[in-house]
Amino acid sequence: MLFWRAKAHKQATEAAPAGQSTASSSSEAEGASPAPSGDAAKETAIETVTAAASATTATAAASETSNVVTLPSSRLTERLHDITSKTADRPVDDKPETLASADLDTLPGQSRAYRALQNAAAEVRSGFNILVLGAAGTGRRTAAMRIAQARAAALPPPKDWVYVANAGDAARFEAFALAHGEGSKLVREVRSAVAKSAAMLDRIIASDDHRLSIDVLEEEHRHRHEHALDSLRRRAEAQNIALVKTADGFVLAPMHEGKVVRSDVFRALPESLQREVEAKITALEAELNNLVIELPSHEIATDDKHAALARETALRAIKPNLGVTRKVFSSSETAGEILNVVESGFITRATARVRHQSREPIEQAFVHALVRSDDEFAGQAAPVVLARDLTPAKLSGVIGHDAAGRLTIRPGHLMRANGGFLIVEAWRLAANPAGWDTLSTALESGVITPETAPDFALEAEPVPLSIKIILIADDGDWKKLLALDPGIARHFPAVVRFAATAPDADVSEDEFAAVAAATAKAGGLRPLAREVSSELYKDAKRRAGSADAISLDLVALSHILIEADISAGADNAPHIRAVDIEAASRHHQQSRPAVS
Repeated sequence: MLFWRAKAHKQATEAAPAGQSTASSSSEAEGASPAPSGDAAKETAIETVTAAASATTATAAASETSNVVTLPSSRLTERLHDITSKTADRPVDDKPETLASADLDTLPGQSRAYRALQNAAAEVRSGFNILVLGAAGTGRRTAAMRIAQARAAALPPPKDWVYVANAGDAARFEAFALAHGEGSKLVREVRSAVAKSAAMLDRIIASDDHRLSIDVLEEEHRHRHEHALDSLRRRAEAQNIALVKTADGFVLAPMHEGKVVRSDVFRALPESLQREVEAKITALEAELNNLVIELPSHEIATDDKHAALARETALRAIKPNLGVTRKVFSSSETAGEILNVVESGFITRATARVRHQSREPIEQAFVHALVRSDDEFAGQAAPVVLARDLTPAKLSGVIGHDAAGRLTIRPGHLMRANGGFLIVEAWRLAANPAGWDTLSTALESGVITPETAPDFALEAEPVPLSIKIILIADDGDWKKLLALDPGIARHFPAVVRFAATAPDADVSEDEFAAVAAATAKAGGLRPLAREVSSELYKDAKRRAGSADAISLDLVALSHILIEADISAGADNAPHIRAVDIEAASRHHQQSRPAVS
């Protein structure tokens, strides 16, 4: 076996004794070259054997200038054994290079559809809704969501809409628009203030001062009423005329010795005396009639005083608590209007409760916020809502009672998406024609009107609709909607089509492999070996049904990758190999249902 050594080292060893030099040379020859590892070690061993075979003509009397050392056959055998044993002990790294996964803003082959969808989403004209056509699996819904969210981030945040119970008509709700972020805060503050005011009202009603005020009013009413009658009664009695109160009212009758004279006794009196008594009664009756006429005005005056006391009591309860809320929202004119309506409504209900001494609790749901959840639309200024339940109630919202029996208003998809985007799938509308009726009504009227639960007599003021709808459909579902409403196309002036296939000139093998790698990563599958790119490309051409086209069906691609991942897992492979893709593609081709 031949080994190279440095010439300088050779010169140093020439000065040593021959025996020492020979031993040293043999020792250095073994240690001059470290054992290679892995496949390189095997190749080195083979090359060494070949070199040794070609060196059989070398002799021990080599030239002084030669730096070649010859090992005997026994040493060569030992050396080969050491190399091969070390190579066998090392693990073999058979993990190939895998495909890189990247976030793709635009799917290859769909760039034209992406640009058209971006332009339509950026259109600010009212009613410029978008119809997105294409086969399922072409990435149309994902693209709609991504583009809508990107556009929504650049839009101004929508206003918060708040419903407030009308002060004069509790069955009617008025709509108010507040700056974004103020709606839910105002509702919390108002409900807290109303709850505190209701508790304060109970304490005031139960207080001794309030009961004393009621007693004073009642005593004053009795005194005014009875004082006038007592004066008439005393003057009548001085003339032997009695003033008697009966079930039908007051009666004047002749009296003798403190007792009312019976009619037969009265008729037995001399006629002159009868006429004298009748004249007195007639005069007193005129005065009594005047008193009776004045009684209602006395009652009204007393009732007004009771109402004033009740109103004052309600004001004492609501003013301090609502005053704190007024300070918090002092910069908002609309908030001031809302608080005025709430205060008036509370006073109306509280006054009625005080006057009738009722223990029925005051309704605290004076205000309802129809606001979006910022947690749901994190990172977006305007909302993007993907509506799945397209029943009329879910679209427009419902006014009804909650589980505790309290009045509540649940906003629908239209209200939640107001000021942003609402994404709807056509097959859901085709399966629920009533949903399209509700949606088309809102588009035509330009307002959102919440539904009222059955047997619930409430009316809510409509809220202006400012929304862009993206309708996702394939050709079959679009035809079904056309059958429901032949004029549906007027609501969707922008039409964007996603292609099911693309020319292979538009989608390279590397681009398609990147899509597959991203799909596998998103699905939590094993990484793809680089060798699978050609197999995936070939399968996409097979699914396209043309040698010059590529299938853009991402659902079918995902299914193939899942089956390939299962195949790789069966072999305990750390990655998806070409054989796995080939087996999955073959199985997918055999098991795919026929399309009629």
